[in-house]
Amino acid sequence: MKMRKNIVLAAFMLFFLLSGNIQAQKKYEWKEETAAGYTYRYVSNDPLGTRYYTLENGLTVITTVNKKEPRLQTIIATKAGSKTDPKNHTGLAHYLEHMLFKGTDKYGTADWGKEKPLLEEIDRLYEVYNSLTDKEERTRVYRQIDSVSGLAAKYSIANEYDNLMASIGAKGTNAFTWFEETAYINDVPSNRMAQWLKVEAERFRNPVFRIFHTELEAVYEEKNISLSSDDEKVIDSLLGAMFRKHNYGLQTTIGTVEHLKNPSLKEIRKYYETYYVPNNMCMILAGDFNPDEMIKQVDASFGYMKRKDVPAYTYEPEADLKKPVEISVTGKEAEYLTFGFRFPGASDAQTEVLEILAEILSNGKAGLLDGLVTRRELLSADAGAFILKDYSMLYFSGVPKGGQTLEQVKELMLAEVEKLKNGDFDEALVTAIVNNKKLSDMKQAESNAGRAYDLLDDFITNRDRASILKGEEMKAKLSKKEIMAYAQKYLSKSPVIVYKRQSDEDTFVPVEKPQITPVEVNRDKQSPFVKEVLSMKVTELPAEFPDFSKSISRGMNGNKEILHVQNTTNDLFYLYFRIPIGFKYNNKLRILEQYFGFAGTIRQSAEAYDKELYKLAASVSMSVGEEETYLSLSGLHQNFSASYSLFMSKLQGLQADETILASVKEIIRKEREDAKTNPDMVRRMLASQGYYDGKNPSNDVLGYEDLAQLSVKELKALMDFMLSLDYRSLYYGPVGMDEFSSLTGSGSSMLTSPPPPAPGIKFEEYALKNVSENEMYLLNFPGAKSDVFWLFNGAAYSKELVPVVSLYNEYFGGGMSSVVFQDIRESKALAYSTYSTYSLPANSTKPFRFTAYIGCQTDKINDAVQAMNALLNKMPKSDSKFVVAKESLKNSIRTSRISGSGILFEFLRAEKLGLTMPVNKYVYDKLDQVTWADVEKFQKEYVAKHPRVIIIMGDFSKLENKEFAKQGGKLISLSLDQIFGY
Repeated sequence: MKMRKNIVLAAFMLFFLLSGNIQAQKKYEWKEETAAGYTYRYVSNDPLGTRYYTLENGLTVITTVNKKEPRLQTIIATKAGSKTDPKNHTGLAHYLEHMLFKGTDKYGTADWGKEKPLLEEIDRLYEVYNSLTDKEERTRVYRQIDSVSGLAAKYSIANEYDNLMASIGAKGTNAFTWFEETAYINDVPSNRMAQWLKVEAERFRNPVFRIFHTELEAVYEEKNISLSSDDEKVIDSLLGAMFRKHNYGLQTTIGTVEHLKNPSLKEIRKYYETYYVPNNMCMILAGDFNPDEMIKQVDASFGYMKRKDVPAYTYEPEADLKKPVEISVTGKEAEYLTFGFRFPGASDAQTEVLEILAEILSNGKAGLLDGLVTRRELLSADAGAFILKDYSMLYFSGVPKGGQTLEQVKELMLAEVEKLKNGDFDEALVTAIVNNKKLSDMKQAESNAGRAYDLLDDFITNRDRASILKGEEMKAKLSKKEIMAYAQKYLSKSPVIVYKRQSDEDTFVPVEKPQITPVEVNRDKQSPFVKEVLSMKVTELPAEFPDFSKSISRGMNGNKEILHVQNTTNDLFYLYFRIPIGFKYNNKLRILEQYFGFAGTIRQSAEAYDKELYKLAASVSMSVGEEETYLSLSGLHQNFSASYSLFMSKLQGLQADETILASVKEIIRKEREDAKTNPDMVRRMLASQGYYDGKNPSNDVLGYEDLAQLSVKELKALMDFMLSLDYRSLYYGPVGMDEFSSLTGSGSSMLTSPPPPAPGIKFEEYALKNVSENEMYLLNFPGAKSDVFWLFNGAAYSKELVPVVSLYNEYFGGGMSSVVFQDIRESKALAYSTYSTYSLPANSTKPFRFTAYIGCQTDKINDAVQAMNALLNKMPKSDSKFVVAKESLKNSIRTSRISGSGILFEFLRAEKLGLTMPVNKYVYDKLDQVTWADVEKFQKEYVAKHPRVIIIMGDFSKLENKEFAKQGGKLISLSLDQIFGY
């Protein structure tokens, strides 16, 4: 659990902590005040200035003000999740989450009077359906459900909620269900809060569960994905063995297959009426607003809700395990180990000590488990605190190197646990952990979302904010003896250990889904309620963009350019050296990037180097891209000199150790082997097949023979060559240009010796794919989910096209209010996820790129391909949706702010595209001139007429290639070796 800090105050506190001065203990006490007629509680010295209101009906309203940009992160949550699902209707809370987007009797409907009796009939038919066991009878009744649903859909307006949120400029509209909560999320412009409140108050007044059977299909998709996911198998096994009497382990969020196949709308409504009551709910508002004014509006909007007693969740206490529980699960992805120890829940007085244990074990740099990775004893190893209301868990994960067994991984990791129990760690590490936590909190506090989600966790788990703040200070005073005692108390008990083993055996049995008929989405209709909301008077906020000539100072360090933006907010700094070569010039840079992470310096081992960095609360990294490489340093300004010295010591004196390189080569070989079994990695690699012929940014890797012959001397020469180039320094921090230049010194090179010759640098572009007819590539990759991509290189870059492209994306393929989402998921239920985008290139010498995607079940591939092709060939016209798309884009740009180090990177992005202003400013200034005719012309010329590469990744043992021949174009089989390049 993280607690966020006020930026300036936290920086001031951290200065004294890091400089060794003693700071007076702060008092964190609950206090009460009244303002604007409303009483609220707060904790003295709370860095976030959090206010806690409780309305008369019991609704908790939590506020924290952050003026960084004119937006608010909003969360409305209820303490109801899979833990409180009825045992005979698991997955119900998650169902309900999906249905809370479907509207009420006032919106989401074009004619409630005609729709209502049809929905009531659907309710009745589902109850009949659930009572039947005969397969033929169930099929017959479901056909009735499908038929009546089609009639009801004629009066519904699909996605009207999403369209409305898009119209007012909301972003990130979504929701999630977890063990103990269901939360509904929006990022809203501050001038649109009155509209948002009106909509949300209506949303929870009388939700109507319309368009249910197509949404149910999406839930089936989720279940099938989870059933075939190796990670889901592991976590379900771990929790099931850890919690044998508690619903953390007895029930899953999506629910059982049997319950999914027998949904009850009546039970869902009953659940809603039981748990969606104000005294069981909270509203969290984080951002730019006046709490005194906002609470009045919230009360006026949500005061209608009635308080109601909520049944308490009761459970039998879990007994300690008498011996370790060891479980093996199998799947096609790479092997790894997971294990966990059970701890008391969030309200336990020593929860903060659990968080310290997790950080001592794994903090990314100086933890006990981090040492296993730095010393190349394991491919990866980490630990974390999993804190829930009733119980918590300390969980571990480890990935073996090539040739290691999972049992060996377990022994190595448990040996580090023993070190923790025995106090075999540096006590100074605790101070470093506290300081790094404060630094992390400072960064997170700059984000409205970061503040809101932490406050949500506190509400759901009933953690007391005063106790949390006291606990954060208490951490710095923990002695090694106290930490050892706590570790010995809980880590001496028996763990649950799960071995994720690799197997080609396919045990996945998908949920059988009934056939459905596509329903109407009525995208041109709009309810009177939505018209009323959109007609509300709103004072538009001015769009604000950085003026690069004023916000960026430009100077020289020798012959190297400096781009400088001053941080006037806090004590954080970020420094980047942007080197103008990437892996396309020499693919050994990819190996150097990994070697850099494992190597130390000529004076320090990597382990010692990382620990010293961690004590300074600083971070160093190397990131190699296609055309450029970034060497980065970040931290606190008061430690700049020491951090910069460490940074330079690694750049100028990178440790040259063939033993380390040998281990890195072994790791690379193992990672490459594992990547071919990882569907996410395969999907990433596949995309390049649609844009390039032959070598491409994804598969341009060093071959195994060249990898074997690669020496440290070559890597060191490559590093020295990079540092000899005319790189740019990008600095965002609290000192001015002159002081920054003084701190970093001057000169033409960071090298301490003459620059070496260019080591095998090539200056050539990857060959772009140009197709004259549709091509269909097939990759056989068995699994529950199939993936379909539509890819091609689009129009040559022209800045005049940028505003048209931006509006086209918003209308056609961007988010849940888009044409693509409505047609493919809402109407036809052909996909769990789908989108389309015509994306800007990285620079003006490259073309735009088109990407469309559908993630679906294998049996839906043909229908999905046909549906997307139809949309691409003829984009549906909706005047109202087009207006929504334009207003959504304008509102989003108007209320977004480019700030901090983001100014530097936006300058570089605009520069590459031939613009002298931020890209969004260029779009905003031109947007009013873009008409439907412009977007339609663009779509016809650059999308509909363009040949496409369609790539399908799925289990072709269940389909015949001749089925795809109907789609047109050449059929070409792909192999994993082809797409990975090894």
